[in-house]
Amino acid sequence: EYFEKFAPYMKKGTVVGVMPARSGGDILFASKLGDKAQDMVFVGFETLPWACRFSEWGRKATILGTKNNILAAVTPPSAKSKALGTLQGLLGVFPLINESPNNLGISLRNPGMVVHPGVMYGRWGPESWDGKPKAEKPLFYQG
Repeated sequence: EYFEKFAPYMKKGTVVGVMPARSGGDILFASKLGDKAQDMVFVGFETLPWACRFSEWGRKATILGTKNNILAAVTPPSAKSKALGTLQGLLGVFPLINESPNNLGISLRNPGMVVHPGVMYGRWGPESWDGKPKAEKPLFYQG
């Protein structure tokens, strides 16, 4: 939905950074923008640059820390120097953006598919949840 809503404002050469872009972010980008995607630069990040938690859903988050490095893949690869340089300038010194050879690697190395199911099981497994509905929608990591 976001790609479609931003499409009218995207000009040729726009660098579109997606954090995280795992699980086929580049394919979705190309699918939603069609031919216009060929004039853009897609940068898919493996994860967010910060460890953060929602404190109020959809309104507020707390940044717990900045990661040391993050992986990113650029499509088309010929635009990687400009795109990664631009985005590194926006992020600052940390996290350091390390280049991933392609977006398939970003999808297959998805740390969320390893970490988040364990967190959810720990939170909602039979040892920690009585199975009764909650009065309010709980935040992902917090109570």
